[in-house]
Amino acid sequence: MILEFGANNFFSFKEGFQLSFLLSGKCPSHVSNGCDVAGVECVKGANASGKTNVLRVLSFLHFFISSSFKNIEPSAPIPIKTFMNNEESSFFYIRFTTDEKKNEKDSLSIFYYELEIKNGMVESELLKKNNDKGKILFKRINKKFVKIDNEFKDVKAISLERENASVISIAHQYKIKSLDPIFHVFTNCYSNVTDAGFIDKTADLSFVTKLYKEDNITFEKVKTHLAKADTGVEDIEIVEMPNADGSVSFYPLFIHKTLPKREVKVPFLHESRGTQRLYLTLWLYYFTLRNGGIMILDEFDINLHPDLLEPLLNLFLKEESNPKHAQLLFATHNNRVMDILGKYRVHLINKKNNASYIYRLDELPGEILKGEKGFSIRNDRGISRIYEERKIGGVPQFV
Repeated sequence: MILEFGANNFFSFKEGFQLSFLLSGKCPSHVSNGCDVAGVECVKGANASGKTNVLRVLSFLHFFISSSFKNIEPSAPIPIKTFMNNEESSFFYIRFTTDEKKNEKDSLSIFYYELEIKNGMVESELLKKNNDKGKILFKRINKKFVKIDNEFKDVKAISLERENASVISIAHQYKIKSLDPIFHVFTNCYSNVTDAGFIDKTADLSFVTKLYKEDNITFEKVKTHLAKADTGVEDIEIVEMPNADGSVSFYPLFIHKTLPKREVKVPFLHESRGTQRLYLTLWLYYFTLRNGGIMILDEFDINLHPDLLEPLLNLFLKEESNPKHAQLLFATHNNRVMDILGKYRVHLINKKNNASYIYRLDELPGEILKGEKGFSIRNDRGISRIYEERKIGGVPQFV
């Protein structure tokens, strides 16, 4: 589970920023549901404010920690950009927990990971237990370890010749077991954000349909969700079609019922864009919820009516559908989402002199609220109205 993360000198963020999933002690119980860590955090702001860059940080950390050895060519630079392409170092950090406990009474261990990159290569990398002041488990400078705790003494066996790969990803390739719990935290992630920004990618139709055919529990949940979304879909039939090479492709037929007692089977391409997107992406939601991972979504609301967003958020917000505490971090231009999530789960991005900065709405000091006497963001009132009235930032400034 992710607690918080941050970076500086990264794309539009010149100075350091942090985004926290931790809920403050002032957060009311009907919002926190008794949890100290939020299952959902939203990022809002004007076009080009830096929303996608916030998502890029978490997406990059997941990629770099778990997959850099496998997915970056040995001599290639690490795929990041500094603020205005300057030549200074970029810094990243993330605090997280693993799922490993010796017994049910134990609390989860908290880890702190820090990374410095310069000129496309690792300058330093470290992992600590508990927090940034905690015990160092390993520390690396360039190609050398300067400290390895006995808890991870098997890590000494690995080579650090790859200056563009994380210790954790290298250890996994070497089949070092002690870092496996850390590695697995960062493998269970889906993101539609890369170093190139938002990628409107959806899985292949045949691939998704085959998944549904093989996983009837998820398939039934998807059909129920589509029916409740007022798509007119009452059932889905999966058909198999042979290919010239002897393989088989899988395609859905969406069953709509009309009066009197007549069924019409509609092919995927004739369904609405909203129905298509839900069909192609809902399996990712349920997969993430089942495994306790994280989804990082830019343009969360694309092709979807605003009324369809709250049920998707509720999958992560409600304990019954999210017992493993999966998380969702997303960016959107939809304002109604702010009223659903409230001030403890909405972050606004602004930009000044081309440099982005971020704040969560419960962190807003009184003076930023347009100087209105007695003005504050309350838990029992909608936020979208005061946002649209341009009182709290995160909106375009026309010049």
